[in-house]
Amino acid sequence: MKKVLLLATACASLSMAGAQTIRNGNFENWNAVTFDRLDSWKTSRDENPEVPAVIKTSDSRSGSAIKLETVDFKGEAQFGFFTNSGGNPIEGEGGAAYSQKPTAISGYYKCNIVAGDSAIFLVIFKKQGAILDMKLVKFAGTRTSFTQFTLPLTLSATPDSVVIAAASGNVEAGDNPPVGSTITFDDITLSGPGITQQLDNGGFDNWT
Repeated sequence: MKKVLLLATACASLSMAGAQTIRNGNFENWNAVTFDRLDSWKTSRDENPEVPAVIKTSDSRSGSAIKLETVDFKGEAQFGFFTNSGGNPIEGEGGAAYSQKPTAISGYYKCNIVAGDSAIFLVIFKKQGAILDMKLVKFAGTRTSFTQFTLPLTLSATPDSVVIAAASGNVEAGDNPPVGSTITFDDITLSGPGITQQLDNGGFDNWT
């Protein structure tokens, strides 16, 4: 008897569903999101194109620059980031091939960081998965014009890869950074005796 009642209930439910109109049942309605994608890097826009937390900007030292912003998306704070890592850059995963020993990495930035928040820039050099050197710098306050930052590097051996990452909010502080922090980066370069290798698209000029 119980099986009969269950079967009857299921049939009734299917009958009601068949009487209703399925939204977009003909698959005619689609949403398209168009955005500039940064060549040779992964950004938060690649993970969710609808969230405008990474944009190409002509407000640069030369050519184009990359602007990161922590934005509100459907009631949730989302920070902008870019990285050349295929995994978690904080854990030193992934990275791009690199085989010279620079003594410094430099770049330019301008920012408007919400009080209590900080943007970050991270660089990690590795050899066979082992970290040779790691530097993390935090940015706070407001800079209305491009300002240079330089991080000294001390590599005990020639690396085989480098991991770069940056974010508009302090990712170490949790999953709910304050909305409104912005930072723009341009012209990231490596320097030192005999250095000829640079980061691919380190000037953020090439977008698709």
